Amino acid sequence: ASSKQSVAQCCHHVLGLIEGSNTWLATIDNICKEVNIGVEEGGELCAALEALVGKVVYKGTASCIKDLLPDDFHPNLRDLLTKVISSNLDEWKTRMLQYQVSFPKLLNFDWRLEKDNPSRAPSCVVNFETSDKTMEVDMSRETLDTMLGSLSKIRDQISSIAK
Repeated sequence: ASSKQSVAQCCHHVLGLIEGSNTWLATIDNICKEVNIGVEEGGELCAALEALVGKVVYKGTASCIKDLLPDDFHPNLRDLLTKVISSNLDEWKTRMLQYQVSFPKLLNFDWRLEKDNPSRAPSCVVNFETSDKTMEVDMSRETLDTMLGSLSKIRDQISSIAK
């Protein structure tokens, strides 16, 4: 790389690839232009930077960079990558979380028994408030028993893994 700015720019291009705002080919093209290398080398550099930036952002600390790079890696480039990634890590984590696909988060729930209607069996009505919407689920005794049994199995599996 010809400068600190070029290294930083390559990392930013790769972040765009990771978060989905850039395509693989566009990212390689941008990296090739930035550091004046061929397409094959650009692809290799792009893949290596994608793996490095992705792992560091996932781990949440730039101190792991030394462990992720080979022992014979150029020390000045390693230090430069550490500096560039460290200075951008918080912003990159925030950006990647914005583009992360995830399930809605449960914010609140409430339940009540419905036994006022004599023409139907009593049921449990559960209200779920998620980050996306609010929904109401009406469950018969059988459905509730099945759900509680499944939740117990899930709890047991998680407990066995956590030990």
